[in-house]
Amino acid sequence: MGNGVILEMVYIPGGSFIMGSPESEKRRFHTESPQHQVILQPFYMSKYPITQDQYLAIMGKNPSYFKGGNRPFENGITSRDFPTPCSLFPVLCSLFSVPHYLTFLK
Repeated sequence: MGNGVILEMVYIPGGSFIMGSPESEKRRFHTESPQHQVILQPFYMSKYPITQDQYLAIMGKNPSYFKGGNRPFENGITSRDFPTPCSLFPVLCSLFSVPHYLTFLK
């Protein structure tokens, strides 16, 4: 990533799972339905939580409150604050399948 910052990745095999809860489940929220199958292609993911140094290398800023380069990035961001991984790393995405948060929200 530059400046001695390393991002260790692990391979996650593809597969499928049922997302959501059955309507018969007690104390379920209405947002947990309908149940549906989610199919994922294999992808790579960071082996450890993203550090502030890594976040800074990717985003060019570090809005964390508890500063420390090797500390985990902890300032809550939303999906709207973070571009898609492929817009940041087009070469990485040409080599690997990288998930996007919307994959899980179908």
